[in-house]
Amino acid sequence: MVAGPLAWTIVRSGRLTDEPGTGRVRLDLDPFRGEIPRDDVAAVLDGVLHGERAVGRTLYLGGGDAEVAAALDAALR
Repeated sequence: MVAGPLAWTIVRSGRLTDEPGTGRVRLDLDPFRGEIPRDDVAAVLDGVLHGERAVGRTLYLGGGDAEVAAALDAALR
């Protein structure tokens, strides 16, 4: 049994591809459709797991033009 509330974040990615990662994503708080390489999803998950800014949020993720760190900063300000 776990005491107290759990910290959670939901990352909803677009359709996953096996293409090499680009390091560039679109990250938004509103739903959208798209696709994204698995490597880029992993990079975003790594960024979310090592901080508390995304706790209690649902993030929508797809391929885009922003570097991962910049996309996280913009979406979680």
